[in-house]
Amino acid sequence: TMVIQAHGSSDLPESADKAMMLLNELIQSDNPALAPDSFCFATTINAFSKMASRKKSPSERVGAAECAEDILWMMVDEIEKKNQTNTEHSLAGNIVPFNACMNAWAQSFTPESPQRAEELLHRMLDPELQSITQVQPNTISFNTCMQAWSKACKFEGSATPEKAEEILTLLIKLSEEMDTSSDEGWKLCPDVRSYATVMNAYALAQKEDSVIQTRRLLKDLIQEGQGRYFDSNAKDRMNAYPFTIVLKAAANAKEQEG
Repeated sequence: TMVIQAHGSSDLPESADKAMMLLNELIQSDNPALAPDSFCFATTINAFSKMASRKKSPSERVGAAECAEDILWMMVDEIEKKNQTNTEHSLAGNIVPFNACMNAWAQSFTPESPQRAEELLHRMLDPELQSITQVQPNTISFNTCMQAWSKACKFEGSATPEKAEEILTLLIKLSEEMDTSSDEGWKLCPDVRSYATVMNAYALAQKEDSVIQTRRLLKDLIQEGQGRYFDSNAKDRMNAYPFTIVLKAAANAKEQEG
């Protein structure tokens, strides 16, 4: 596990493949003591996520993200096998490998990246998959998906800021439903980053109404955050970044006019 972690932290081009090779050895081992845990899978996925962000060729970046997702579904397959045989394991109940995979798509920065990230988010919302993995998406999951749409707004015509806002709207809707149902097992709510990511999508898209939309979202953030984001003891406190995005949107609008 530590060697896999070392490869995952390395900047060498072959590190991800070496981490994958070691993970496969653990999976194929007949020794129960060598069964990989969710940390092994998450670390290997992160190695390919790093590769996805550094490759110059779009096809190589997509390939790295696809490898990350293949590893995730390998883990799900292992969970399902162990569940069916009532074998004790430490693979289920960990959101980190799922979020790491979604981050690989966000970091790959290609036309298909945001759609693939969103597909994974919706798979995570599937009750059947949740029953197998004991995992439900958290705020980081939604934020990462929004980030994938936001990054794509910089270069991909089909990636609109409205797509990122749809994910934010879904996050808000689910969090409100949970407040109503008082579900103690699954906590979910938007944070400052959620709003800022969508605001940034509008700023990057440089649409005619980008300034209006970023200001609208900033107003929503301030109104929703009363008593939460402005509490000096709050973990997720309001900061200058959302205000800076409004200024960036205004600057981009001026450049577009020029």
